[in-house]
Amino acid sequence: MPRFFIPPENIRDGRFFLSGSEARHAIHVLRKKSGDTLELFDGKSTSFTGRIESVTPEALNGILLETRSTAVVSGPELTLYQALLKGPKWDWLIEKVCELGVRRLVPVETARTIVKTEGRDVAGKVARWRRIALAAAKQCGRADMMVIETPQVLSDVLAVAPSGEPLRLIPWEKETSRTIRQACQGFRGQAAQVFIGPEGGWEEDEVNFARRQGCVPVSLGPTLLRAETAGIVSATLALHELREVLR
Repeated sequence: MPRFFIPPENIRDGRFFLSGSEARHAIHVLRKKSGDTLELFDGKSTSFTGRIESVTPEALNGILLETRSTAVVSGPELTLYQALLKGPKWDWLIEKVCELGVRRLVPVETARTIVKTEGRDVAGKVARWRRIALAAAKQCGRADMMVIETPQVLSDVLAVAPSGEPLRLIPWEKETSRTIRQACQGFRGQAAQVFIGPEGGWEEDEVNFARRQGCVPVSLGPTLLRAETAGIVSATLALHELREVLR
């Protein structure tokens, strides 16, 4: 059954109010009507089953039949700092890292980043990226929402000391010995960060600066991965290893 995102403030006293694009999809695409049931989630930690009582062209109201507290994605809070990619690759990456359980995705501009956001409709792009993440969350059953930040410059991100002393990993093709598994051993914190470079790779100065800011260079294996593949692989390995050591 399709799931619909509903802001927490639209749930009150055992009732729900669904509006905007989610309501229009339910009404005009799925032809939902009074008496039908809906599966809802609030983007925090709660899912609901509701029954529609009234429908207008732009909104619908109903009562809640069931409320379920759903654990958010388990494991460490992984933030992926990914160099911006060209259109379809970026959209695909958003979808997949949301499915994997990444908590935050931060687009970054690096020395070799091809895609630049300066002078462009950044707000519009971020809004579209968040819609992709919402669709992915609905499809994969996440109760929480992956946060997508506005694009940032890599040097600015690295220069700010992160709170909570997270594990900071930076995959780099010139690192040939240390793996993500090795880097995760002994870490007992709840937050981790992974930095992924652009199609042209990192400049050595960037990696050296990242190292001084507490990042650990790691290897992703003997072959050179595409930037979007590196993001998926790194997130998968980091989440797996950190879940293991946190057990």
